[in-house]
Amino acid sequence: MHLADIHFGAADPRILDAAARYIKQIAPHAVVVSGDLTQSGKRREFDAARHWLRGLGLPCACTPGNHDTPMFQLHHRVLNPFGRYEKYLSEFSFPLRMGNIRIDGLNTARGWQARRNWAEGSVDLEDLDGILQRDAAEDIRLLSCHHPFIPPTDTPLQTATRR
Repeated sequence: MHLADIHFGAADPRILDAAARYIKQIAPHAVVVSGDLTQSGKRREFDAARHWLRGLGLPCACTPGNHDTPMFQLHHRVLNPFGRYEKYLSEFSFPLRMGNIRIDGLNTARGWQARRNWAEGSVDLEDLDGILQRDAAEDIRLLSCHHPFIPPTDTPLQTATRR
């Protein structure tokens, strides 16, 4: 199952409970979350996300999104943007392997960037090369990231992912 933009801290608990029940009902092999697990990158939001993911009882892997950096502590956002993410969610790291499928995660979010829209993504080419050069016995390889490489054309907010 693939999820994104859960936004713990702003998410309706009833919807989170319904989603967890549905996930357990359909019993996927794993859950992949492509960023924005939190609303503001607060410790309590990360703790809630970790608790919810653990409660699924399934293999889970996550990549961070732009909301997973400390929104209100700019010094942390610039100097250590993913410190809290790594502290709370490191157990849900990639790669995720299931039979002949391998899923890797690529962080396209940035804590700070010299762009007007901080919600836009950027690919670190060294990180991408590292993923692509890894030997993988699996026949199918998937990549999870928060920002689209090609944005949908019919959305009101157009964004661009660099590189």
